[in-house]
Amino acid sequence: MRKTFGAVIVCILTLAGAAQAGKITGDQVVASVKKTFAAINDYRVDASLSITGPNIKISKMAMTIYYKKPNRVHVEAKDGVALVPEGSFVGNPIEELSRGSKATYLRSENKAGCYCHVVGLTSPDGPQTTLWVDGKRGVIVASESSGQFKAGSIWRYKLVDGKYYLPVEISAVMSVPGGGGFGRGRRHREEASRPQQANMVVSFSNYVVNKGISDKIFERKSRD
Repeated sequence: MRKTFGAVIVCILTLAGAAQAGKITGDQVVASVKKTFAAINDYRVDASLSITGPNIKISKMAMTIYYKKPNRVHVEAKDGVALVPEGSFVGNPIEELSRGSKATYLRSENKAGCYCHVVGLTSPDGPQTTLWVDGKRGVIVASESSGQFKAGSIWRYKLVDGKYYLPVEISAVMSVPGGGGFGRGRRHREEASRPQQANMVVSFSNYVVNKGISDKIFERKSRD
């Protein structure tokens, strides 16, 4: 416990000192999130996925997610087939989001009830992603991505085992390709093809952290 809280305290002091000096950088903020997650070697968690949007409705699809360093992820459906949510919502999110990206410090502001450092991540082959990072806990509390199909998310956390900050709910609003309109008037087809809104909620419970996970878990084939 002392090691984990010690890492969080180091992050706070480092960012606070940089902020006072007016030299805080995007790389420092990203590093603070990585340091917070560094104490987690593996975890198993129950997850529930709900999606509502044009031509789709999924209610509380149940699955179990396994994670193991460096970034191995396996998802098992509890009943039927598991639909893995797109984006960086499982595993080690900050590694996925920051890989190959340039981090730029944008500003500081309040978001989701937290004082946050706002960082823009840009990569040569993708849209910009903006992250709101809790200045005290060093965790992502919100994100937005630009591009043709925009997405925004809010992250809620709990302290697991008195040591590890891990998400208990991620709610996202996404623009998705419109559908329908085939065989109808041109105006109707154009309206139907415009991006539409979909809502997604991923809930997490029953975390088991740093108890060891066999490599065989990640060699299992997906169910038919």
